[in-house]
Formats: sequence, structure tokens, C-alpha cells
Amino acid sequence: MVIRQRQLARWLEGVRDEILVKGNEPQECMGWKYTPAEAIIPEVITDRFFENKTICVIINTEIVGHLRRRFPKMPLRRIFAMVENDERYQMALSLGVPKENIIRITRVGKKIMISENNNEANMTRKFDLVATNADFKILKEVRRFCKSISKKHFIFISDSAYYHSKTHLLEGVEDYYHMGDIFHRAGTAKVGAVMAIVNVDGTDTLTVHAGDSSKVEYDVKKRGLPKTAPGKDLEEWQWTENILSQNFSGYEDWNKGTLSREDAVFKDNGVMVAFTAGNRGKKYNDSNFADRELVKKWNSKANLTGQAKKKQVGMDFNTKFWTTAKVSDDDKVNGGYYHDKIVASHASPDHSGLIPMKFLPKGTVCGENCWWRPVKNKAGGMKELEYFAEPKTCKLIRNIKSNAISNSKAVWNLIPKREHRHKWS
Repeated sequence: MVIRQRQLARWLEGVRDEILVKGNEPQECMGWKYTPAEAIIPEVITDRFFENKTICVIINTEIVGHLRRRFPKMPLRRIFAMVENDERYQMALSLGVPKENIIRITRVGKKIMISENNNEANMTRKFDLVATNADFKILKEVRRFCKSISKKHFIFISDSAYYHSKTHLLEGVEDYYHMGDIFHRAGTAKVGAVMAIVNVDGTDTLTVHAGDSSKVEYDVKKRGLPKTAPGKDLEEWQWTENILSQNFSGYEDWNKGTLSREDAVFKDNGVMVAFTAGNRGKKYNDSNFADRELVKKWNSKANLTGQAKKKQVGMDFNTKFWTTAKVSDDDKVNGGYYHDKIVASHASPDHSGLIPMKFLPKGTVCGENCWWRPVKNKAGGMKELEYFAEPKTCKLIRNIKSNAISNSKAVWNLIPKREHRHKWS
């Protein structure tokens, strides 16, 4: 036990020095990844914002270190920390939080609450300002808890996709900072961060900040909440909002296939199934898919399922491909079998706004990673493809999807139909 305590003391000493002295690279501590200091406290936020306020840091004790480093004259007696385990408790102490200012919290199911072993005063205490940088998986629960313990404002970090297609979450946000791809990597993908200062009493004005210190004030009282989340380019975001505010009818007839790669059983004389629209680098055609023989190899051993099937030699499971397969009646209906159609890939990862699309005739089916919408004939379909490839359409889509790479019903609904193409620019 003594050895454990000595090890913990040395570890805490190292953590404290790292947080208070080290630079702004993303760090990881006790399994939590957290933003660098300037993401939580951008340079445009000065010490006047924190002046004479009681500040409560929840979950991410490191924020205490960021506050101390940015504002070394901030009185420690005004800083509180809510912690969920003994190591976080000791970390708060090592960063200078007074013992009486450390409050235990716990998670029960999807609810975060102050632990019962705290005194009665802590159970009802509220703070002038709350700051958190919680795990993105529990943002809903953390935001609810922040609101319950804040008198006026709370600083809330989320991933970039948090507000995508859910702009009702911008309600109460006074200041919005798109921090770019500076948070951390999740596998091979970069995860961007957004910092919001939320007013628990609501606000009439949303101020959106860019990385170059420029900003835009959006009149929420007059215009209502934005129709799309702000991106990094404020000029393009305003351009997009002006177009969307005209309420052109959008595409409500896009559908997503249901047949999965795992369930697709190869059949020589089966139905052609497309799982994506293929690569954007080639002109629209119906041959831009992976080699059929690879698909045949991938499906050849009927005894392979699940992970074993994915690892089969000859096919990268992430390869975009088409195949001919046995297709159920439901998958035919859901995949557009009975329609001429244009098809689109589920994700457009390069943020260009160009969504890979192609035309597919009746008698073909879209898989689960493919969107489709019916058209009267191939000629009509090709006109739609041209419209979606126009620079202004790509620009609009790029801004609608500024915080996400995937296409969705919400994205399609916001894109004005081709019949309106001469009414907006």
C-alpha cells in the first residue's frame, strides 16, 4: 500500500508539471483524451471573463491546470473541482484546488449526480461558471448536469459533429468557437472540436468565432436558430444561411439501402447490388466498382462468417464494391429495385461538397452504404447528376456538411431541388 501511495504521488507530480508547464499538444490521462489549453480557453477569452466568479470544473481536472497556466493570478479559493474517483481527487489537490472545494460525483445509468457522501450544501450549490471537456459519448448527460449546477454560463466542449443536423442544440449558445481538427485521432479519423459558451437563461444573439479572431453575430431572436451548424469559414456559413432561409423545397425522397455486405450472398445470376457509388475521381459511369472476381472469392466459402469472413484473403472488407447476389423482396424495395435511380455514397470524406453519384437502372439494388432516389429515366438522372456536381451546389453541400462527412436525410432535405437552381446562387 505504501508503494502504491508513493507511485501515485510521483505520478501526480509528473501530471501536475506536465499540465502546468508543457505546451498545447493534445494529451491523454487515465484514459481520457482532452483538448489542448487553447481549445478550452481560446486567446480571445481573457481573465475578465472569469473575474470574481466561482468556477467549477467537472470530470476533466486538467482544466484546473489550464486555468492556472493561462491566468496565474486567479485565486484558487474560487476554483472547485467535481471528481469521480480517488485519483482525480488527488490530482485536484496536486493542482492546488482546496480540499473543501473538491466535490465527489458519480454516474448512475445515464445520470450524473453529486455523491451522497457530500454535505448538504454541495447538493444544492450552484456556480457562476462551469467548465467541462467530457468524453464525447456522454455529451447529453454532461450538458444536462452542467445546466443544473450553473447560475449563468457553462463552457462546453463537443466534437464537431455534435450540432450537425441538430441545430436545436445551439439554443442558449452565446459564443461558438469552431476549433478545427485539433482534438485527437479516433482510429484513423481526426476528431474536430467545438467550444460553446452556453447561457442557461437563453440568449438573443449567437456570436460565431473563427480561428483568425474574426466573428459574426447572428440574431437568434429575429431569425430563429440557424439551419446548419457554423463551419470554419464564416463567410460561406452566412452565404449558406441566406440561401437556406429562403426555404426552398429540398430532396425528401432520398432513401438508404438495407442489404449489408455481411449478408450479401454471391450468386452468378443474381441481382446487381451496389454498396457505394464508387470513387469520385472517375466520370459518372456504371463500371467504377471493384473487381467482380474479388467479390466472388470473398463470398466463396459459405462456412466463413463474421470476423473470419472479413479477414478472408483477396478482399479488403472496406473496399467499395458491387456484386450480384440473392436479394430478398424487402431489400429490393428498400434498395430501389423497381426504379431508375441516381445513387450516392454514404460518406464524402474530403469536405469538397462533391458527393459521388451515379445512375443505376431498374433491376439493380442499393446496399446499406448507398443512398438512392428515383428518377423518370436516365436522361433525367443525368441532369440531376450535373446539378449536384455544379460548383455552387458543391459549395452549398460543403457548408451544410461542414461538421460531418456522412450524408443523411437532414442533408438531403436542406439541398434545394434542381427546379430552384436559377433562384439561388
